[in-house]
Amino acid sequence: MPRRQLLGLIGSIILFIGVFTPIISIPIVGNMNYFQHGTGEGVIVLVLAVISIVLSITKKYKWLLITGLASLALLTITFINFQMRISSARAAMKGGMANNPFGGIGEALFNSVQIQWGWAVLIVGTGFLIAASLLKDKVDETSNDKSFAFGGIDSLTSSQNKLPLYTALGCLGLLVLGYAAYSFINSSNNSTLSNPLLDTNSKQSQQGATATSSTSTSSEEEIAYTNSIAVNNVKVGETMFEGMGFFGEIKNNGNRTLDKVEITVYFLDKQDTPIYEETYSPVNVGQPNFGLSDANSPLKPAYSRKFGYKAKDAPSEWAKNVRVQVTSVKFAK
Repeated sequence: MPRRQLLGLIGSIILFIGVFTPIISIPIVGNMNYFQHGTGEGVIVLVLAVISIVLSITKKYKWLLITGLASLALLTITFINFQMRISSARAAMKGGMANNPFGGIGEALFNSVQIQWGWAVLIVGTGFLIAASLLKDKVDETSNDKSFAFGGIDSLTSSQNKLPLYTALGCLGLLVLGYAAYSFINSSNNSTLSNPLLDTNSKQSQQGATATSSTSTSSEEEIAYTNSIAVNNVKVGETMFEGMGFFGEIKNNGNRTLDKVEITVYFLDKQDTPIYEETYSPVNVGQPNFGLSDANSPLKPAYSRKFGYKAKDAPSEWAKNVRVQVTSVKFAK
């Protein structure tokens, strides 16, 4: 198989897979990929990856420069657009929550947003496509061709191919500029990263939200220690990225440092009867926690840890009330 074809196929496959890899980690929501259920810019990149596969198989290598540059442009626009939305949402939060008791939770959530490894996969894929479009399979040393290893550039700009290539590049440039302008205007007027704590329609349930401590299977000392963990300020309301969620804080009132604290959240109906439950770990040293960076640090004596999660699987009978119990702890070694 010619090396240009091999590079093109590998790059196309990597780019295709990269669309479904995590590119952003957001508290409560979790990991987000570029595809986003068919609603993100990743759909266009996915189409470009498929086109690149076809071009590689049919050995139309010079057109891989178009698909590679188009993918790279979309990645750049998406990254810049994301940074703008985060900055805009953070500024709105600081301006609207100066005296709000949830301000600390909101700030912690924004600081926990992380860029994920999917970006590297996407960039590698586009790099392979561009390289495949510029490389030659073989250099004929006896010819007058002075293009060397990247002689593909010379063939791309020959008089025979110059017009269609420049036309395609011109169309691509207009498309990228137009999309960049649209994204800028759209992100300025209607940022999707709205802050739930600024939502005046947020339903905070203080009456039904209670916090208690309980026990689960563990060592006897650790079972007893769960009574030293207080759960405070449990609230239910709209999350940052649509849907209901719950927020709260745990405090270590004992004398031991903890590597893990597991809580069970019981979802209550109108009669305060549990109808569903989920388990979470606001303290979980050594394990990934979907962007909650402080979850990987131990909970020291007298220290507190805020938490917030999205109630994505709550049943329809849920009355927007929860009860939180500490179910297990692990001592730091």
